[in-house]
Amino acid sequence: MNAIPADSVVRSQDGNATADGDHPLKRKHRPVMTTPPILALANAIRTAMEDGHQGLRVLGSGRVGKTYAQRWLLERKGWHTEPLACVSVRVTRHSKIKDGYINQLILMSCRQKLSARLSDLDTLGRVRNLFEELCYAAGAKTLLLLVDESQRLYQEELSDFLTIVNESEAWDIDVFVVFFQQTDVTGTESERVREQFAPHIKGRFGMADFHFYGPRGEVETAAVLKRYDENAKWPIGSETTYTAHFAPAAFAAGWRLVQHTKEILEVVGQLRAAHGLGPLDEWPMKTFELFVQRILTRIVVRPGFTALTRADIEEALDASGYIPFEFCRANLIDDEDD
Repeated sequence: MNAIPADSVVRSQDGNATADGDHPLKRKHRPVMTTPPILALANAIRTAMEDGHQGLRVLGSGRVGKTYAQRWLLERKGWHTEPLACVSVRVTRHSKIKDGYINQLILMSCRQKLSARLSDLDTLGRVRNLFEELCYAAGAKTLLLLVDESQRLYQEELSDFLTIVNESEAWDIDVFVVFFQQTDVTGTESERVREQFAPHIKGRFGMADFHFYGPRGEVETAAVLKRYDENAKWPIGSETTYTAHFAPAAFAAGWRLVQHTKEILEVVGQLRAAHGLGPLDEWPMKTFELFVQRILTRIVVRPGFTALTRADIEEALDASGYIPFEFCRANLIDDEDD
């Protein structure tokens, strides 16, 4: 369910991480690792809320980790200081404006049953009631509404969010809307919305732009790798980190994944140059996460492992599809995959 009261997030996260021998990195839906860009986004949202704004627009290129960041925001509650209810919706591709689309999208995302006989006013009332129930369950007065793929929205549909905010305010519920927009997608008329929100929308929300990106440079890359070495632990409640779990002997001897940060980035840079690509700017989480998963679940578990070699790094990059993906990024189209 995409509607997640803040107080249930940690229980849900722990509930999924049962000690069943199935390590989280071997699952289809792997855990979301904290990254410097995600922390910066969380801080931007918290600051905007504290300043009394009601919205934020998050801009970023495809696959850099915007959806990944939304999962992080939903699964954790330590980043905000006050109780918070959360709802996440994903805008589907549509070629024309649909009456009541936004209300229906929210209700469907929260697994609410819809009736074809409901009027726009009826669905608006149901959205308001849903928000009230979620805030009551979370002990919150504020609801965070995350809108993924919002470049697919039309100007008229964006105005519907104002109606929802106004209706909720009348019931003493503050709704903060975060619009996530892909900046390098092509193929839809409604993507023009990303270029410029209408003045009355920006004015009502008091909305600023936040530019989201994948990990950049040695410092940010090392910060993420270090979390596998020190912060992420399995089983839950143990002191065994992800790195120690897969390479216990090497870990005990002092080896850490973060020690290879500079070498990893050097190999990435050389690989890009060999394929005619420019210097590395940001590393999309789509391939970064797959790269680390390959190293920990396939490479370091080999007998006699002591440290990564260049061949190991190249193997993990190849397995993550790094180069094909980088070529793909230059020609992204609007699709249903993220």
